[in-house]
Formats: sequence, C-alpha cells, structure tokens
Amino acid sequence: MIERVLPKSTVPWPVLITESPHEFERLRGELNDELKPRGPVERYVVDGIIEKAWGIRRLHRVKTSLINAALRPGLNAILAAADPYRWQSALKPVVDHWCSDERDKKGVLKVVEQAIKLDESAIEAAAVQYVAEDLERLDRLIASLESRLGKDLRLLAELRGGQLGAQLHAKVNRVIDGKVLALDNYSKKPPPAAA
Repeated sequence: MIERVLPKSTVPWPVLITESPHEFERLRGELNDELKPRGPVERYVVDGIIEKAWGIRRLHRVKTSLINAALRPGLNAILAAADPYRWQSALKPVVDHWCSDERDKKGVLKVVEQAIKLDESAIEAAAVQYVAEDLERLDRLIASLESRLGKDLRLLAELRGGQLGAQLHAKVNRVIDGKVLALDNYSKKPPPAAA
C-alpha cells in the first residue's frame, strides 16, 4: 500500500492524548482530498477547517461521555425518590456495580420497572437532566465552532471566486457527520512526539 503524503500543516494539530492520531489523520486526509487546497493561503484556511471539524467531533463525543457518566447519579436519584429506605439498605450496593455487571444491571432495571413503573429510558432522562447545564454549554461551543467553520468555508470559496461556498460546506458537513468515531482509550499511550 502506498502511503499518501499530506501537505505540511500550518498549525499544530489539536489531538488530545485520549484521541486517535490515526483518526485525526484520516479526517485530515479526507478534508484535504475534498477541499484540495491550492497554495499556502488556502492550506492555512483548510487547516483551520480541519481543526474546527475535529473540535466539533470531539464535543459531540464529550456530550455522549457526560451522559454516560451521569447514568449512575440519575439512577440514584430515581431510586432515592421512589423508595428511600430500600434504596439505602438494599439497592445501593447493587447500583455501585450497575455499570459494570450485566446481571446487576438487569436486577436493578427489573426493580425500577416493577416498583416504580419506569424503564431504562427514565434513567437516561435523569442522566440528561443531571448534566443539562453542561450539555447546554457544549451545544453553545458546538454552535460557535460551526459558525467559525462556516466563515472559513466562505473565505475559501471567496479565495476561489465565490462559487464553491455551498458545495464546500456540504462536503465538510458530510465528512463531520458521516461517521461516528468509536475511539479506543488512548490515555494509556504516551502523547505523539512533537515534530
């Protein structure tokens, strides 16, 4: 397999140690292939587009992680409201293992469904409610990045004669939204060496 050589970047890349440098390079390659920067000015603008696209993907992953992290507090709130005595004495140890043990999870869900007539979506709703303010802040950050991304795409279109703005925006959105990243946890790996 012939390895593709991408043009040298004009900005340091924003890949966290918990993210996949391979996935970032794949996104960078796809956007460079779609946008085909011509010369250093366009390459600078495209580098900004790549950085913002990666940031948008990251913030979407963070939203999901926030909700996942809030599932246990959400479940705690539901159970405590439904039956505080039983919650304190019998269910608390089970809930502590709820996220990691499938048997415990099924047992807790059975109690929730039988005792308080709620299903797993109620736990998800409680988790979303628990982190609603954080989700709202993330949505504002995403909107800001999307706005700045749109400005970069319009600038690139102007540099090319103003005819490509809508086409470029549609292409970049397709790349951002087209694939949901399922990344491994890279936090145990050392950060990539600076070039």
